[in-house]
Amino acid sequence: MTAVHAALLLFGLTTVACGLMIGFVVERKHRRDRRERHSASERAVLKTALLDANAKALRAAAERACDSPEAQVDFAVSAAATVDRLVSGNRALLHEIVLESGLVHTLLAQIEARDPIDRGRAAFLIGELRLPGSEDVLTPLLSDPDPDVRLVACAELGGNGTDAAADCLIAALMANALPAERIIERLAARWALPTMVSVLEEEERARALAPEDGPPWPGWRAALARAIGVAADPRAELSLARMLDSDQKEERVAAARALGPSGSEASVPVLIAALEDPDWEVRAQAARSLAAHPDPGAVPALEAKLSDEAWWVRSNAADTLAAMGEAGRDALQQALSHADRFARDRAREALALHQLVEA
Repeated sequence: MTAVHAALLLFGLTTVACGLMIGFVVERKHRRDRRERHSASERAVLKTALLDANAKALRAAAERACDSPEAQVDFAVSAAATVDRLVSGNRALLHEIVLESGLVHTLLAQIEARDPIDRGRAAFLIGELRLPGSEDVLTPLLSDPDPDVRLVACAELGGNGTDAAADCLIAALMANALPAERIIERLAARWALPTMVSVLEEEERARALAPEDGPPWPGWRAALARAIGVAADPRAELSLARMLDSDQKEERVAAARALGPSGSEASVPVLIAALEDPDWEVRAQAARSLAAHPDPGAVPALEAKLSDEAWWVRSNAADTLAAMGEAGRDALQQALSHADRFARDRAREALALHQLVEA
């Protein structure tokens, strides 16, 4: 065989291999597209059945979900879009059907599966069905060996929106079972606020949720304060104000930050006092939060912080003064002749930025 023949043979084999590979990819895409079209159709039918309380269609969908992973996903996605909008009678019918059809039994068995995908899918559907007592099923999954299963369980508990779910999430926070930010995302809502306040204020309630095998994670109180800040709900204002007296810096920082969105004018005196905290991080957050409550009475304290030893404190104090109206901007104008060079610089920058924004 000559070199030319060998090259042609190699070219031909390569062409055939590429053709087969392209055909395989195209076929997989067609199959995926068919599955997606079928899934979209199934979900549309199921959403209508849920809203109309169509027992026959719901029972058929539940029976399919007993045997098909794809049907379970379709059921979960459809439930996610509709269950929270169902009237109590329609939701009761749904729960009755998924129990009678054996779907709940299937999902409970699936929770014990070795494959984390099966466990996660079961947790997803159990949570989206909003079954009574589902917290008891989902809570153990917060310590599942697979991180994705833990995240699904966390998300579904947050979606449940019950006091029991809030307790479970706070317990997971104390046990440091998940990254704190993931739990904060789920607790940062009005429905969880009374539970968070209760746990912060009542030692007995907190002890009941603490892990049995050791002390709670030290950052749990600060994490709850951050969740309250994201929720932007003033019902926790007093608890946050008390936290400013904590001996833990992170708790004071979180409380000072949260009192911006979750405080009111009543928080101004405690935030002014926090401007004298020994830790600059607390002073910086207090200065920033005062911008949310533009009280002229805070102007002298903020003006004094223009010469703070920490750059972030000076910066936040200047920005807050610029946002506080005429009294704040007058203080910045006076600071242009301050004896402290850093105070002069920050006042000048804040005024220039304010003028730029106004323009």
